[in-house]
Amino acid sequence: MALKTLFDELLRSCGFKILNYTEYHFQPQGFTALWLLAESHFAVHTFPEFERTYIELSSCNPDYYKLFIERTKNMK
Repeated sequence: MALKTLFDELLRSCGFKILNYTEYHFQPQGFTALWLLAESHFAVHTFPEFERTYIELSSCNPDYYKLFIERTKNMK
């Protein structure tokens, strides 16, 4: 899955340690993915019916968090 690979690489490049990953595909549409991090968690939630995607990063490491935000500013 391209999305998992993209965020795995991005999280690791910022210094996060990924402990676990899980995902769920809703029927008829929608998707949620969760990365359990040693420093907290990262989640992606899609709501196709509203044409929305929410990305959430919670971290107790401000340096990793800031680096993640900087690296995602120009993502498309």
